[in-house]
Amino acid sequence: MTSASRNTPAAIWLLVATLGISLQVGCSDEIASPSPIPGTLDIADGDDQIGSAAQALGDSLAVIVRDAAGNPVPGVAVAWAVTAGGGSVSPAISSTLASGVARTSYTLGLAPGGNSVVASVANLPPVRFDAIGQIQGAVTMGRRTLGPLTDTVLGTMTELEQPLNVMVVDHLGVPVAGVVVSWTASGGGSVSAPTSVTNPGGEAMIEYTFGAEARTGYGATAAVAGLVGSPIMWDLKAQPGNPVALSKTGGDALVVQAGAQVVHTVTVRDAHGNATQGVGIQWATAAGGGTISPTRNFTGANGTAGATRTLGSGPGDQTATAAAPALPGSPVVTFNTVSAKHVVRVADNQFVENAVVASVGDSVAWQWQGMATAHAIDFATVAGAPADEPSRTSGAVWRAFPSAGTFPYQCTIHPGMTGTVTVAP
Repeated sequence: MTSASRNTPAAIWLLVATLGISLQVGCSDEIASPSPIPGTLDIADGDDQIGSAAQALGDSLAVIVRDAAGNPVPGVAVAWAVTAGGGSVSPAISSTLASGVARTSYTLGLAPGGNSVVASVANLPPVRFDAIGQIQGAVTMGRRTLGPLTDTVLGTMTELEQPLNVMVVDHLGVPVAGVVVSWTASGGGSVSAPTSVTNPGGEAMIEYTFGAEARTGYGATAAVAGLVGSPIMWDLKAQPGNPVALSKTGGDALVVQAGAQVVHTVTVRDAHGNATQGVGIQWATAAGGGTISPTRNFTGANGTAGATRTLGSGPGDQTATAAAPALPGSPVVTFNTVSAKHVVRVADNQFVENAVVASVGDSVAWQWQGMATAHAIDFATVAGAPADEPSRTSGAVWRAFPSAGTFPYQCTIHPGMTGTVTVAP
């Protein structure tokens, strides 16, 4: 065997060995393990948190991605999106770490209540995170004081009687203490303080005082900015105070034909001038005879009561009275009516009608129209002329004419203002 033949197998084996190594290396590169495929997406941390509205939650939101064998999968992109309640996430897309976990931070929306975020990975069902936003630890405010809300004028709805009252609760309906409630009044009333704080029962109260006018239109508002149910508003009504005053409001100082009917009215008011309902009034005739109906009634919603007077048949002053026995001092007012056959209106610088033709025994009344300028009646000096009337601006007077004749008269203040009464036999 030659030296070459001895070396040939060794060289071949060396070549084969060399090739084998080379082939083995090549094979190892071609069959490297593939990247794991995400199989599940689950919540890892941060669900069902409670935080302050418009603030970031204390814990981040976290998901974990695993393959089919349950092993964590790194490098997977997770998309985060707000789906309820507003607010924002940061970042909107994050990648899983070696642990298979990806995280984001969530800032809640402005309004209290439910918030939610969805995390998504391609080809996998998404998962949802829920959170509750609170304001001063609360979610909802509701009214404890219902209606109708009334009191007398200048009355106060006190904490011992019927204050304005609200309750503040969290998302589970549990009362929340320490919440600052703002209060305002409208329509002329007032609240005892601009704020009050909820007690351990979640209640906040305030006293309300009415104005001096009896009416609807008073209002109050309780508010905690952002809470569900806020603001809460009340409509309030002030009733009149105790009745104290009786006054004539219609049917006084009238001049009418004898035997006619007139309507007298009175109004009852409290110490602040508010009309008062339900006060008993007693009516009666006085001078002049006649009748009045009814003889007793009550003031209505506008504080007014009325009665119809049928005058007596004779001329002259006729009176009627209205009394309110239940009021302090039992006040009585008197209505005056002049009954006459003829009526002359005393206007500015003229008598209307200024030429009256009457019969013996007739009466004539002069009624002033309530002008600013005063007028008087001065009869000429003739037999049978009635008495003069001094200057005045309102009211009425009457004169009887028992005998025939012509009776001129004038206003002594305005000489050109004249009239006559001619009485036929």
